[in-house]
Amino acid sequence: MPGEPDSTEQLRKGFYYYKDGEPPPIEPKQPETETRKTPDIHWNQITEVPAKDLKRYLDEQLEYATTFPTDQGAVQDYIILQAEAIRRATEFQRSWAKVLLQSPGLNPLAIHPTSRVAKVADITQKRQDQNQFLGDMRENMAILLFTRQGCSYCEQQRKILNNFVQQWGWKNIQEIDINEYPETAQAYGVELTPDIFLVGNVGDQVKTQRLAAGLTTGDLILKGIMDAYSYWFLGHLYQLPQDRQQDEMLLREIQARMEKGKEETEKQR
Repeated sequence: MPGEPDSTEQLRKGFYYYKDGEPPPIEPKQPETETRKTPDIHWNQITEVPAKDLKRYLDEQLEYATTFPTDQGAVQDYIILQAEAIRRATEFQRSWAKVLLQSPGLNPLAIHPTSRVAKVADITQKRQDQNQFLGDMRENMAILLFTRQGCSYCEQQRKILNNFVQQWGWKNIQEIDINEYPETAQAYGVELTPDIFLVGNVGDQVKTQRLAAGLTTGDLILKGIMDAYSYWFLGHLYQLPQDRQQDEMLLREIQARMEKGKEETEKQR
């Protein structure tokens, strides 16, 4: 009928069609431009700023320079900061070398060099100490091996100890079955097998040292004996003489610093 909207057109536009005007077009979003904020660096104090601040400057300048890689000034600033860091590291290295020359006791490489010749000397010294210590102990001390029937590890440990005896000439090894002698096992605190102890007379006392709990090697048994000898007769665990010397030097340096600190504290009071 005249004056009525065309039904087909109305269906095409839909029930909620807004006929008073088309919606405004959507404007394309413009890309946001990144704000360039250069790092705040106190260049007039750059040679004196604390190391933590210099590191912060380096990190911030590197981030900025890599964000805007075409900014040659930013790259140049980073290179200058890097040069300052290298200068400080070089000065520190020189001071380090001077201190070690003046106080060789602080230099582990002076006391314990890592060259092949030095390693051979260490091995020779250690072998001499081993012969001396075991020579003093194997006549008067015993190794106790606690085992139990059906323990496959105990069989392997027995073989290792036999090789140890042949290599070092150890005289006295006693094997104790914990099922046959439960009271003895309890007295030594044995909870699993194999379990190995070193027992001997030191002065007027009987000393006992557990060498290993569980299957172990001949080298570890030897180390345990060396430590026991050093602790019982020398008052400290085994160390090569040069290692002991270095520890003593370091202790003297620490004690000197402590005394100096006490004096400064007294002066401030």
